[in-house]
Amino acid sequence: MQPVSLLDVVAENPLVGQRVNPPPVVEVDGEEEYEVSNVEDSRVYWNQLQYLIRWTGYDSLTWEPAKFVTGLQAVDEFHQWYPGKPGPLEEVLGGPRT
Repeated sequence: MQPVSLLDVVAENPLVGQRVNPPPVVEVDGEEEYEVSNVEDSRVYWNQLQYLIRWTGYDSLTWEPAKFVTGLQAVDEFHQWYPGKPGPLEEVLGGPRT
């Protein structure tokens, strides 16, 4: 068995084409826009509804405030598939819907 200090570092991307670069950012009305591929989860964090978003062309997921993704078809589809997951705060807190 070799000591860890003698091991060689493996290349980050050893195969050509293994990692696809993300698509270029699109500008709409002077602001950068990204495409939501899928909503993976939802949670209430510090009394704020958040969605775990998978972005088109990116490997990592990010938690985004609901106000940034409200009205997207991916959010509606997520709640159709997972009706028990946290939704708009009015539903979570039992308040009136507007």
